[in-house]
Amino acid sequence: MPPGLLSVAAYLREKGETVACVEQKHLQREEIFTVVAALRRHPQLALVTDFVIGMPEDTRESLETSCRLIADLDTDDIALSIATPYPGTELFEQCKRDQLFLPDMELDRLYETDWYSHANLSRFYLEPYALDIDTLSAYRDRIFSMRKAKIAAYEERMRTHFGVDVNATIASRDIAV
Repeated sequence: MPPGLLSVAAYLREKGETVACVEQKHLQREEIFTVVAALRRHPQLALVTDFVIGMPEDTRESLETSCRLIADLDTDDIALSIATPYPGTELFEQCKRDQLFLPDMELDRLYETDWYSHANLSRFYLEPYALDIDTLSAYRDRIFSMRKAKIAAYEERMRTHFGVDVNATIASRDIAV
C-alpha cells in the first residue's frame, strides 16, 4: 500500500439485530454503518471486513444476512475465512460431540497436514447443522464475486482520488521484498 494509506479491519458477524464486532462487542447494525460512514470521509482509508462462513449454526438465512451486510457496507475488501475447528477450542469439541466433521477429516493427524487452516478457502472442514456443503460452497463463491466488485471499486477510488495504481504499487512492493 502506498505511504500514507491506512487499512482498517472490522471483524463482523451478524447476530440477529446486532453485529459482533471486534472481540465480541455487539453493536447495532446502524452503529456499524455510522462508523463506516465516518471513516469514508477519509478516502485514503482502506476498509476491510472479515467474515467467517461454515460455522455449525450457519443457515441460508444467516448467510443471506451476511451477504446483505457485505453488499450494503461501503468497504473495500472482504477477508473471508472458513470455520476451522482447531483442537483445544470449543468449536472443535462441539464438532466432535455433534459429529459435524466431514468424513475425510482425520482428527488425530490434523497437524500433519498443510491444508488445515482457516485461510484455506478451497475446502470446508465441517458441515453445519442446517446446510449442505454444496450450498455453503455457493455462498463462498458468491462472497468471492462480491469481493471482486469491492476491490475494483477501491482501485478506481485510489486512481481517482490519489492517482495511485494499486496493482502497480503492490507489484513494486512484491519485487522489493
